[in-house]
Amino acid sequence: MSENNEKPRSKLSKILPYITATAIYLLVSYVRGDATDAQSSSGTTTLTIVIVLLSAIIGLFAQIILSEVGRLICGLLSGYKFVSYNIFFKTMLIKVNGKLKMKKFLSALGNEACMMAPPQPVNELYPYALYLLGSAFMSFLLSGVFLFIFMALKDVFPYAGAVFIPNIAIGLLLGLLDFLPLRIYIIVSAGYYMAAIRGSERVRRANWFYLAIYAKISFGERLKNIHSEWFEFPEEYDFNDPILAKLACLGISRLIDSHDFNEAKILALRFLCNGDKLSKTFIEEVRCELLFLEIIGEACEKRTEDIQRLYTYDLVRHIELFKSNLSKLRLKYAYKRLVLNDSEEAQETLETFNKTCNEFPFAGICESERELIAIVDDLAAEI
Repeated sequence: MSENNEKPRSKLSKILPYITATAIYLLVSYVRGDATDAQSSSGTTTLTIVIVLLSAIIGLFAQIILSEVGRLICGLLSGYKFVSYNIFFKTMLIKVNGKLKMKKFLSALGNEACMMAPPQPVNELYPYALYLLGSAFMSFLLSGVFLFIFMALKDVFPYAGAVFIPNIAIGLLLGLLDFLPLRIYIIVSAGYYMAAIRGSERVRRANWFYLAIYAKISFGERLKNIHSEWFEFPEEYDFNDPILAKLACLGISRLIDSHDFNEAKILALRFLCNGDKLSKTFIEEVRCELLFLEIIGEACEKRTEDIQRLYTYDLVRHIELFKSNLSKLRLKYAYKRLVLNDSEEAQETLETFNKTCNEFPFAGICESERELIAIVDDLAAEI
């Protein structure tokens, strides 16, 4: 990304805490005033505060879900096709063989809740602005709806402010966070994607590739069968850009799916050496694959030091956090079977792996992971 895009994002990141603090201060000031009015009329200050807290909590979850509906609507208007929708992160609504089904999956790459297949580009251009900003537009719209309801009910419903003012503030804040070009940990705003895609042809292409690849995986295709030209990582490739980094992660997975383990290790090492500004989640995700490649690599006595260096407390936490991902169970199985030589623990992990396959949303990945499990078994038989 160019310096012109980097500087505004940095400044906005610095002032964001002040924006949030101001919003909270105004909300608390209103609640205190509203509570005083309620107490003078009905003596229910505590009830007012409880209503504010409940409406804010319920409103926050509801608006997060509805904001992604905005992305869905705007995506459909832009020519995108529905692929999947994550509900509260771990539960996925996905189209399988033309039917919607509920599956369990938690992505480590920070995907949007609503994932859609992009339209074919024309002269390497495709619509992205409306799709990306759909969630921000919906948040602002919801804030306006709550404002309208508040104005209509404030004179007839004594707790109108306690119910609707927090949701007005939440809608504005969520819309603002999504609209501004912000990058906070693994969460990347639509505004950031907009700035990155506009500023770089490579990022624009990578974003289309990633969405198209995700759609193909969702429809059961294996990574190794997807166009190789979509996975090109030249020397000047920017692994620190979150869009390019997500594509590179898929590139590592594709090489592993193709059983090209040496090239996968080379790309993983390049990622770790050059992606030093990425969030920890990205780093640990690649370290997981690198650890697996070390485990199935040279003889055990030659790789023990590298394995122990990679098998850190942070990596174990990452594995447990994303344990609904088959690759993490495959890694645990390989570690227990080949490093610890613990057949009983490995068998328990294998049973969990097989159960997870039944609920896993991507058939092609299941097939790939079973092949990798078989490779681990073959190596164990040689020991």
